[in-house]
Amino acid sequence: MWNLSLLISALYVLNSTLIREYAIRAKVKMGTAGRFIVFEGIDGSGKTELSFKVAEYLVAKGIDAIVTAEPSESWIGGVLRSSSKTSGPVANTLLYVADRAEHTSQIKKWLNSGKWVLCDRYVGSTLAYQGALLLDLIENVHDWLEAVNAPVIVAPDITLFLRIPPELAMERLNARDSAPGRFEKLKFLKKVTDNYDKIASKDTSYRIIDASKCREEVFKSVIQQLGFDNE
Repeated sequence: MWNLSLLISALYVLNSTLIREYAIRAKVKMGTAGRFIVFEGIDGSGKTELSFKVAEYLVAKGIDAIVTAEPSESWIGGVLRSSSKTSGPVANTLLYVADRAEHTSQIKKWLNSGKWVLCDRYVGSTLAYQGALLLDLIENVHDWLEAVNAPVIVAPDITLFLRIPPELAMERLNARDSAPGRFEKLKFLKKVTDNYDKIASKDTSYRIIDASKCREEVFKSVIQQLGFDNE
């Protein structure tokens, strides 16, 4: 049976959280908060380079924009980068979630200060990549991933999904000087692409961009999706 004082405390915390979230949403509607733009896609889709190019464009327009990425620059992100090749898939996934919790707190501060936050990977990457890695390890893995991430994320205003055939992505990756990473294998990238397609079909923030086109065409498509239709 619930202890009455505990129940009152729980209701107080819930009410305070709802009031705080309402205030944040009200700021966004009144235009005093920034916009949260996420770039998603498989390795080789060109999202990292594109995120910086879009930031430069926005700054030239007088918009206060900042580029960030996951894994983040927090101490957890540092641990993740140093151990991601040795830790197991479940532990690795939870490291991503922990890093995202820390990262999201900073993202909210930027948004509330009026910045446009351009994020290279966010929760979609975990759903797509870890969803493929853990498919045979965790039952209903997508539901589990959504559940563990739900408390630590802020909903993007727009998620730009740079969709590219995995075969073309592999061509780009093989052209790089560095050795391919653990996620850069054709069979695996096909699974990740399938996961992204499923996410995009349900998440209304997603905008699908044909990343197989030339860089300039991709850039123009992204700018139009951000509301700069006359460019």
